[in-house]
Amino acid sequence: MKILIALLILAIPNFPQLNHQQPKITFEHFKLEEGVVSMIHCVFQDRTGFIWLGSGFGLYRYDGYSFKRYNHKQGDTTTIANSVIEAICDDNEGNIWIGHNQGLDKFNASTQIFTHYTLNPKLPLNDWSNHVLSLHQDRKGNLWIGTGNGLYLYNKKTDAFKRIINDSTEVSSIIHNAINAIYEDKSGTIWFGTGGGLEKLDESGKFIHYWNDPNNYTWRDGSPHWILSVFEDRDGIIWLGTSGGLVEFNRENNSFNLYNQNSNDPASLGNNEVGTVREDQAGNLWVSAGGLNILNKKTKKFTHYNYDESDPGSISNNNISGILVEKSGTIWITTLGGGVNKFIPPKVFFREYSLEKYGEIFYLVEDTNGKIWIPTINGLISFDPEKEVFKEEPFKTDVSNLLLDNSGNLWIYSYSSGYLFYKQEKDEIINQFFDSNGNPFCESVTAMCSDKEGNLWFGTFDGKILKLNPVKKKVELLEKYDYRIRVIYQDNKGLLWIGTNEGGAFCYNQEQKTFEHFSSNPNDSKTLSGNKIMDFREDGTGILWIIANTTLNKFDRENKNFIRMSERDGFPIDAFSLMDDNHGNLWISTKPAGTIKYNPITKKLRFYTDIELGFPFKTKSGELYFITTPALKTKQRLIRINPDSLKNNTFIPPIIITEFRKFEKTHPFGNEINLPYNENYISFEFAALNFISPEKNKYAYKMEGVDKDWVYSGTRRFASYPNLDPGEYIFKVKGSNNDGVWNEDGTSIAIIISPPWWRTWWAYSSYALLFVFTLYGIRRYELNRLFLKNQVKTDEAVLKEKEETDKMK
Repeated sequence: MKILIALLILAIPNFPQLNHQQPKITFEHFKLEEGVVSMIHCVFQDRTGFIWLGSGFGLYRYDGYSFKRYNHKQGDTTTIANSVIEAICDDNEGNIWIGHNQGLDKFNASTQIFTHYTLNPKLPLNDWSNHVLSLHQDRKGNLWIGTGNGLYLYNKKTDAFKRIINDSTEVSSIIHNAINAIYEDKSGTIWFGTGGGLEKLDESGKFIHYWNDPNNYTWRDGSPHWILSVFEDRDGIIWLGTSGGLVEFNRENNSFNLYNQNSNDPASLGNNEVGTVREDQAGNLWVSAGGLNILNKKTKKFTHYNYDESDPGSISNNNISGILVEKSGTIWITTLGGGVNKFIPPKVFFREYSLEKYGEIFYLVEDTNGKIWIPTINGLISFDPEKEVFKEEPFKTDVSNLLLDNSGNLWIYSYSSGYLFYKQEKDEIINQFFDSNGNPFCESVTAMCSDKEGNLWFGTFDGKILKLNPVKKKVELLEKYDYRIRVIYQDNKGLLWIGTNEGGAFCYNQEQKTFEHFSSNPNDSKTLSGNKIMDFREDGTGILWIIANTTLNKFDRENKNFIRMSERDGFPIDAFSLMDDNHGNLWISTKPAGTIKYNPITKKLRFYTDIELGFPFKTKSGELYFITTPALKTKQRLIRINPDSLKNNTFIPPIIITEFRKFEKTHPFGNEINLPYNENYISFEFAALNFISPEKNKYAYKMEGVDKDWVYSGTRRFASYPNLDPGEYIFKVKGSNNDGVWNEDGTSIAIIISPPWWRTWWAYSSYALLFVFTLYGIRRYELNRLFLKNQVKTDEAVLKEKEETDKMK
């Protein structure tokens, strides 16, 4: 029936949708090439967190990485009985119940076996009384099954079904036999959407009728009383998807409000055939009605999203069969003909701007008026943060670095010429810098810094450390190294830190006019982790952090040594740049993990995978800017964030062992795995059921009895253990979501590998008994041998005595 309804939707004319300045929604699509068919009838998320899809060609389970298909196999009674799936639910024992057009199946996830049920064996399998349209297990453990001709209640003790149908002589009987939807609200009340209206089951087992149709219209008449779905929103309002529009049911005043399509109102419902209703995290209703309709409940206006052949990110098909808002926040839309659509609600904490047309950019500077200056290969550009507008400035010489001094003057360096330019705070003219002797500044500058006294510091490609006094226009060479200077930074104590490309770090004390060298020693873990210095930054507690060879190092000022931060501490191993915010947090831009915020007081790390690797900059207002770089295979963009508005994905993902293999062959498993000694090459596959950027979920595992500590595998989600000795083991796995929120409890499974028969307890007992019997036999033998020996001696003595006696005679 659902299929037929959906096909008829295609025949209903859709009036043109005038999308009035609607926000763009971009969908990710899953089709046949991703392992799932295009004709999907229903979608469901179980209590564990798996997403299940029912199609016309079998059942699918999705774990965030791949689809696993279950379909009917001729002659195999352990497979699903029918591949045309209409409804899915789970029970409190972890079983998955599947309703299809010829009955009901129960799937045991541990044994991977399907059990088949015929609801009405008195009638053919293709009768509507066997065609399942809806399923639900209530909080009391009752399993309800809705069909095209009757409601069923499953009795687990007797393994039988009680059929409930309309009785025209009984007022409190169910009003119609087509049970299209079953829904349990927050209070535990069970609602049934039928072909004749809305039904509520009271505590006595009687049905109370709401929004019913005394004339019993069928769905062909477009009746708003032919109910296809029931949903309760966060405010307690019941919403009904019907063949004649969307119905809002307010139980407080027992009022009903019908939303219909209006060809003269582009913000009205897109189509009167309403299949599914769901609510997103912002409180908007997602409604399937000739495409996707999103209802703003405050304005009572709909925004329409339809298939657009020219837009690859549009919804894949207007014939929507199901909508799911799953636990981690993603929204799934299934279609009949377009496969599966996935939408990740965007995080609103940052704005981004394209910089692709300007070439590679590495630095930003904010002037005293709040204007952002950006160096490019074609000259200077500026950015107005309030108007969010970029402007190309008159200075057209290539610019590789910028600096703002304490007086508000802008210093501009051109690498191609080696010349230095400046713009005074209140002057629009840009002048070239000449020293007090009239000589132009001409060096291969690779690092710039302004200190608290107003001096400018430059590091060059050929290792020079230059100090420029802007007032005296004096340039002084302080030191010359054999290494390229990468970065110069002044800490809160006034010390100047100089990072080189290969020679480690140098600390310059201006008062004492001394340089101190810090380098890496492979034999001393308290030295820097490498000699290539990427960045310096102090956090809010005054601790200096240094990135050396992409590893973060914490400087111990008192002992003048370094603590290398590792993945075991939760820090990334591929750090790139550092920035502090106005709250004293340290921001770490990394290649694999995006951007990380470290709170030095709480010692906690927060991951922001949306903020890609880039060069950071902080404004006076506390906003952070990140320049993503095309050198790292990403489009160059300017990402602007307000740290105070940041929100993480706080969802703690369930951790599931999805597959167990012996010698690379998949086998069913439960809470305990028992293996013989010669089947000891095993492997596991696991998943964190977080569907927001699941490719960024991370894992750690440990086999107790083998691994001394957790093995942090990053995004790798499998583990192998060859040639395990006989014994008892526990395999444990934990994981995180895309923003680094870990499920520390994880999951575990016991593995018992039996020894060969010759190493069992009874074998060893037999060996002991055999040993005892052997000793006993040897002892008996010796005793018998001694006895015989003595007997021979005795006989010989008797014989000798007899012989002597005979001689005397």
